[in-house]
Amino acid sequence: MNDKRRAKLHDAQRMLQHALDAIEQVLDDERDALEGIPENMTERVERSEGAISHLEDAKSSVEDAVRQLESAVER
Repeated sequence: MNDKRRAKLHDAQRMLQHALDAIEQVLDDERDALEGIPENMTERVERSEGAISHLEDAKSSVEDAVRQLESAVER
């Protein structure tokens, strides 16, 4: 891989890391918010738990993408 393509991949890694940081912040905020929802508000609890699940999946996917780019750059 030439330096120009490698630099583009490094840019993509930085963007993904920025996205990962944002996802982690929202995930932490949503977890904190969930703790404050009264148990009798079942629908809100379920929505929050669903959002947390999707955010965890997104986080995992972005982490995998970062690892894949790291592997591509190393080769």
